[in-house]
Amino acid sequence: MAGKHGDDMYLLSLMECVSYYQQPADNILELKMGGMVIKFRPRAMFSPQNEIVNYDLTYLEQYRDIAPVALQNHVKCIFQNTLRVEILVSSCRYLTNLPILENVRASYLKGSQAVASVLEEFLFVHNNQECVHIVPFISGNFNRNSEIFSIPKLYCKRSGFAAAAMIPSFTGNCLILEQAKCDTVLLIQLLRKWVDKTAYQNLKMVRVSLFENYYFPNGFPRADVNLREILKDFKTKRWDRSNRPQIYELDPQMVTSYVESVDCSQFLDIEQEGGGKLGSVFITHDSFEFYVWDGNPRSSL
Repeated sequence: MAGKHGDDMYLLSLMECVSYYQQPADNILELKMGGMVIKFRPRAMFSPQNEIVNYDLTYLEQYRDIAPVALQNHVKCIFQNTLRVEILVSSCRYLTNLPILENVRASYLKGSQAVASVLEEFLFVHNNQECVHIVPFISGNFNRNSEIFSIPKLYCKRSGFAAAAMIPSFTGNCLILEQAKCDTVLLIQLLRKWVDKTAYQNLKMVRVSLFENYYFPNGFPRADVNLREILKDFKTKRWDRSNRPQIYELDPQMVTSYVESVDCSQFLDIEQEGGGKLGSVFITHDSFEFYVWDGNPRSSL
């Protein structure tokens, strides 16, 4: 559980489920929390950086299904239903045992592997999320109407072949796919549908980087990719500072490294047919980037 003050977020408590206590359990406390009675083993941890005391609450497996819900109910009572819940899971194998939590707005899923069907069930139960980060490799196939395609902000660190399903079906705002295995055809189709206004009208950014030593099958496996040749069927223009800014600021929830902005001075610009939004695109032998400038780009110069 974390608390937020201004733009800063502080860890207040960490809950951990264990099969047994490795040391003598001589400081077990029976607490009434959120209307439920649970036995915890507490441990206070002082953070000198922000001068806040964090609490590590360890509980046994018999309380697995009720402890997280009890904590949420307790905090919700204090803050009068203004609770925003973000889930951090150390391994996706725990998703099947995760209790149903209310008001989940973001998830950060770690581990080595994630099964598509398990992710779908998790996103179906905890729907209406704004942002989902998936670190592990994704195995299996997603259903055509999967919840994952409509996540507004989706980041997959090891997307693999799942990228080929996500790109044509994505209806959200921001999409980052790393270690992807897909074809440039899908990305060119994405641009075409965005320009034609037949799909991707909520799009703000797409960034795809390929799996190491994997190149676009029908693409351009050369280091000296000619961007204009790839986009020869589109009306493109080089950057003009009178049309848009040079720097694109990333959504804070989509910042996956220390890079918080993108220099788009070398990108080519594409405008939607009949007037509309302006987008900037850049393609290399193993990456694809596309950013949409909100509203009238001149207003943000």
